[in-house]
Amino acid sequence: MRTGPALREHWAGGPRTYLGIQAAGFPNFFFFIIIGGPQSTTGNIPRYTEVQANWVADCIASMRDQGFTRVETTAEGEEYWSDPAYSTIKGTLQETTSTSSWAWGTNVPGGRGGKAVWLAGGGSGMLSLMSFLSSMSTEAAVGQPIRAQFEVFLDEHRGELNRCLDGLTEEQARRSLVPSRTTLLGLVKHATFVEKAWFDEGVTGRPRAEIGIPATPDESFILGDGDTIATVRQAHREACEASRRATASLGLDDVLRGNRRGPLPLRWVYLHVLRELAQHCGHADILREQLMSQ
Repeated sequence: MRTGPALREHWAGGPRTYLGIQAAGFPNFFFFIIIGGPQSTTGNIPRYTEVQANWVADCIASMRDQGFTRVETTAEGEEYWSDPAYSTIKGTLQETTSTSSWAWGTNVPGGRGGKAVWLAGGGSGMLSLMSFLSSMSTEAAVGQPIRAQFEVFLDEHRGELNRCLDGLTEEQARRSLVPSRTTLLGLVKHATFVEKAWFDEGVTGRPRAEIGIPATPDESFILGDGDTIATVRQAHREACEASRRATASLGLDDVLRGNRRGPLPLRWVYLHVLRELAQHCGHADILREQLMSQ
């Protein structure tokens, strides 16, 4: 049986969740937007509730299949989701309005009225992120078909690279520590380029200008004024999800003919991208270590 503070006490400083679905310290307890799930996306409530409900159903099914009886987010998970949730409403009417609303919790006697909604992507963006964060572990992939093993390791490295921006300020994410254009924010932006070059251009043969990516890898590290931790992360997540969709119907021996290197089997492309992501994860570890020591 669970012991610990009540949810009111846990949220004394304002709602904090992971995916708008769970709070740390409350195992097997799921929130849904239809009953006011905090830090959920905004818009057509039935549609977005369906996204959450499907994710929870998949989670429970995975627990059942693997013999688990308990699922619970961590304090780190809350921070990963809640910090962007609060930062994305800054400067919007949702932050500045003084209007009382049950949506802000002002109907609760003594409630703080925390304005915690998810504005970093609507239903499709939220679905992409939830899919991105729910990958099988590499340990669980042991004994799985080789295709599944490839994709688990790819997703693990995709996630690690995306998380290299955890806890950083915008200035830290952009800070240049090496002579090249490489920054932590630039690395994640480049990773988006990698996904689109190999799994959009490579699969469809569309030109890079049409896809909306630079002509060269070096240019993909360049940061624009509108590039923020939230926007670059979201673009990366969406690119990874698009990559999964693009390769879902392909076999490892199917040939991708759109890449500039010429026709290559998906097996080779997976290995190449995994190698590149592993290298960039190493770069990110070193840059973070340098940042944290300053």
